Amino acid sequence: MSELEHEIGMLKAENFKLRNEVERLSHPKLPVVPVDVDEAIKDLKTHVNAGSINDFKDILTEKGFLWLNDFQYKDRRFGFGGLNNKFFILSHLAVTGYEVEKSKEQVEEQPNTAKQNIEHAIETIKHDGHLGTIQTDWVLPDLEKALAEIGGNDE
Repeated sequence: MSELEHEIGMLKAENFKLRNEVERLSHPKLPVVPVDVDEAIKDLKTHVNAGSINDFKDILTEKGFLWLNDFQYKDRRFGFGGLNNKFFILSHLAVTGYEVEKSKEQVEEQPNTAKQNIEHAIETIKHDGHLGTIQTDWVLPDLEKALAEIGGNDE
């Protein structure tokens, strides 16, 4: 590989890093809510005549109320304490967006999914040898190392 090709490869890699950083900064991180808070928000969207947070006591668990307290403490726009302020937080999240925390089963499934994705990337790079030296010289060894660290190949 010539020095020019190496420099072009380095510039492409740096460009890729910068694009990822711009993407990350362009989309702020959404709050991650417990499942019961998600259920309360969905209920709020379908039953718009809810009068107070008391209407959600059958849906929200202690974990949900603690999460709402913590969110309220971190974001003082919603005041201090009070059940109706939590009602406003639910309304706010319904409008601005949020993510639901993953269940234990989903978290346990992630390494297998990561392993499958890495195996697929390795096979793609090996199969499509024309992709270039960046993939075969730099990316492939890192992928193979990552695969070994999470359990290796079952072959």
